[in-house]
Amino acid sequence: MYIPKPALLLNLDYFRRNQGQLNHLGKPSAWYLRKLNRFLYNMEMTVMASKASGKRSPSNLPDITFVQYRMNAQEKKDFSKWLETDEVKSGLSFVEFIQNGMKCSVSWDDGNDCYIASATCKDEGSSNHNMCLTSRAKDWYEASMMNVYKTSVLCNNGLWSDLAQETELG
Repeated sequence: MYIPKPALLLNLDYFRRNQGQLNHLGKPSAWYLRKLNRFLYNMEMTVMASKASGKRSPSNLPDITFVQYRMNAQEKKDFSKWLETDEVKSGLSFVEFIQNGMKCSVSWDDGNDCYIASATCKDEGSSNHNMCLTSRAKDWYEASMMNVYKTSVLCNNGLWSDLAQETELG
């Protein structure tokens, strides 16, 4: 029996397969990035329950804490295998990630020739509230799914504080 895919997943699949238009410099066009981010915003509005606005700083902007985590070689290999599983290929894990209160966006880093996927937790009941996890990759979908992987696989109960890395100075 044929079960049609929901339109949301079909649209996600479309953006995943069609990597967009390049500008005259061979970089993703601003138009494409706006269209992609508008799609991600619409997905959030579709699957995420609305919340009351949180505490704001004196400048009327929320205080955001950035979480940086660079995966090691073994984690990258495991991520590649995870990315090929049927559940991940279906796009459901990405939709569930957004449904759990994540606001996702994608930008282009001209200096490093890669996409940056940002996920900011807007769920006020979460320990990750007002934290932003970022990942980089040559493909926007891979960068976005890297945030999902870091949260669902590498973190204990999805807590981004588990990703804290010690830095060596000198």
